[in-house]
Amino acid sequence: NPKIAAGGVPTCTGTAAVQAGAPVTVKLNVCPRCDQAYDTCTVTLPDASDPTIIQLDPLVQICEPSNSCPTPTPSCAVVNCTFQAPAVGTYELLVNDPDSSLPIQRPFDVVVDGATSCSG
Repeated sequence: NPKIAAGGVPTCTGTAAVQAGAPVTVKLNVCPRCDQAYDTCTVTLPDASDPTIIQLDPLVQICEPSNSCPTPTPSCAVVNCTFQAPAVGTYELLVNDPDSSLPIQRPFDVVVDGATSCSG
């Protein structure tokens, strides 16, 4: 997983709450290292073991075998995670950040008539 920028995981509540059953795009702000390139985002929707968690995993490919990168911080970019919104309710977006021992969690509300995208 790439590093997540400060404030890079949105809170999807209020006017940013999403519509139940709609295809939804959540925009994450990620900062891959110089030897990484953005590839895809996988989404794990709520299930019986985690009924309120939506896990987003922005994934990158290693472009070069070297782990050393020059010191300016790599540029950050928006990564779109797309999925079908679950049933009406309150959920938590969970995103792992390799720079933190704990995942980032943000509220995610699904309503009858809401938005179809959410960005930070």
